[in-house]
Amino acid sequence: YYHFPTKLDLVRALDERVRARERELREAGSGSPVEDLASSLLPSLHNTWSHHFLMRDAALFRRSGLGVHRDPDIMAGLGELEGVLRRMEKDGLFRRDTDVDLTDLARSLWMVGRFWPDYLREVEGADVQDRSDEERGVRQHLAVLLPCLTAEGRRKVGAAFAVALAEWDAGAPA
Repeated sequence: YYHFPTKLDLVRALDERVRARERELREAGSGSPVEDLASSLLPSLHNTWSHHFLMRDAALFRRSGLGVHRDPDIMAGLGELEGVLRRMEKDGLFRRDTDVDLTDLARSLWMVGRFWPDYLREVEGADVQDRSDEERGVRQHLAVLLPCLTAEGRRKVGAAFAVALAEWDAGAPA
């Protein structure tokens, strides 16, 4: 209570820190859409796990003075994800023989990332998220995305995720 007069003030400060990290991830694009997708996923999964209490209690906090609203940071992240998918489409990485709605695909990928930590905790009883859980989270994303891609798209996405996983291993947070 020395720095924050109420728990709600503490939660707001933590929430803003998490949002700032997510904005940094969105703004740090590396160029190609598959690299942007891969390089942002692991930090986002880690962030979601580390700050799950903010997400799980968001409705409670909103009722406590934050108001119910469409979250601009969530909407920006979802829009960025759809933008990456549209860039992938422009690069010819999506199959032409399937009718892929990129808005729906972006929503599905976002939901996998948002609720993967909840699944680990509530279904598997995990107290911590380890490297294998993060890799399985990536595989869950790929299970949704890869069937929509051409062979070249699958190869590029697979290679980008292999690089992102290796970079994550080299500098992953404790």
